[in-house]
Amino acid sequence: FVEDLNDPTEGRDSLLRYFEEHAHRLHAQLYEVGDMSPVRGREMMALVRCPSTRDTLKCSRAVTRGVEIVASAVYSPFMSMYVYSIRIKLLRPGDEGYMTPKERGFDTCQLVSRHWRISYDVPGRNQPRVEEVRGDGIIGKYPKLFEGHANNYEGERFGDLQPMERVDGPFVYQSCTDGQFQGKMSGSLQFQPGSIIDASGDVFDAEVKSFPLQYPDFYY
Repeated sequence: FVEDLNDPTEGRDSLLRYFEEHAHRLHAQLYEVGDMSPVRGREMMALVRCPSTRDTLKCSRAVTRGVEIVASAVYSPFMSMYVYSIRIKLLRPGDEGYMTPKERGFDTCQLVSRHWRISYDVPGRNQPRVEEVRGDGIIGKYPKLFEGHANNYEGERFGDLQPMERVDGPFVYQSCTDGQFQGKMSGSLQFQPGSIIDASGDVFDAEVKSFPLQYPDFYY
């Protein structure tokens, strides 16, 4: 189904436009192929709908001390919200921005907290409406990053953290935010060199570079 958001009554060529847009995105390699469930034993490959790093207008990438964070969002009209995707990994040799353990100062690091800054362009206001969110972990998860994979831990930062699944490739975190207005989102993730229970350095901020929260011209 395709609907032009600028002309909701237009829908006669919806199916044709769907295939045209889908073919364009495949040809331009704006999609990536990834695991819907990257947990070992439950892998399921699929097209990732969130914009990839090839779409430089809608997807951001930042590398801090060898930790890469790729971020983008899509608007869900059925939820009236933006669904954003944060992909986190410790770069391996050959990756753009790779640093050796000696250069970055650690072999592994573990996520401890998050900070989001969400800016909405509200009609009639001279300045954007800004919301800031801070909290421990990400939805109860505290991934420990290794070069090429992550081990997930769940629980309380200052309580018991239970080892969970190993995730090959980037650790993917998805959530949603208010879709009433357009705007942008940025922030940082805080990492502990070593691990939370066995620190080997000071906590550092890994940048989440600004990415847009925008309505598409049409959705499907």
